[in-house]
Amino acid sequence: MLTAGDSDAERASLLVLDLYRRKCLRFYAPDRFRKINRRQARRWMSEHAKFAQRYISPALEEQLSFPHRQRAALVRADDLYGLRRLAAAEPLVQAKARAVSVSGESGRMSMEVVLEPAGELDRLELVVRGRGSNNCSTQRFDPLLAEPGKYTAILDGASLAGFGPVIVDFYARATKDGFTGSEHRVAVDKSLPLTSPTGDFRTYATVNGKLSVDMRTKQPS
Repeated sequence: MLTAGDSDAERASLLVLDLYRRKCLRFYAPDRFRKINRRQARRWMSEHAKFAQRYISPALEEQLSFPHRQRAALVRADDLYGLRRLAAAEPLVQAKARAVSVSGESGRMSMEVVLEPAGELDRLELVVRGRGSNNCSTQRFDPLLAEPGKYTAILDGASLAGFGPVIVDFYARATKDGFTGSEHRVAVDKSLPLTSPTGDFRTYATVNGKLSVDMRTKQPS
């Protein structure tokens, strides 16, 4: 048994989960998996499923994050076609959003983003979170039909004010072919002019180049 001799059962289980993630589930990474023929893929998937059945409980599997959790679920379901679909979707749903325009008018904040790498999605969502709080809102980015590859979102000042005197951060979350990637911070070029839609908050780029709004200090009108 892989866990034999370890008196800490929880630690042993996590070590086995890490082994499964690093040695088995990496087999399904897009660049690698697309080079494997169907027969080989089916054989390896069967072996990985046997390993999971013996050592990885569904509850333990839930501790994995995207895309390993989705890979593990498809392996357990013996779904080779689903794994192929996931491999095709992964690069798109893990694309990073970068703000190329941020402006404010009539008490609203609007932004336009591009994805890197670019690709066609089923849905792109803007997730707004108050830093250090549980406040969160979600809305869709709308594709700009006149400029393929660009997406836009508009937030009204009242919605931002509802977060209270905190720093507000922006995240993007993409969905393709039924698979939704992890959230990631919206980046912004530090050279991009940033304006505040009202005198109540300040739009800025963090030292790491991420888009945020400071709601803590009322700005001069």
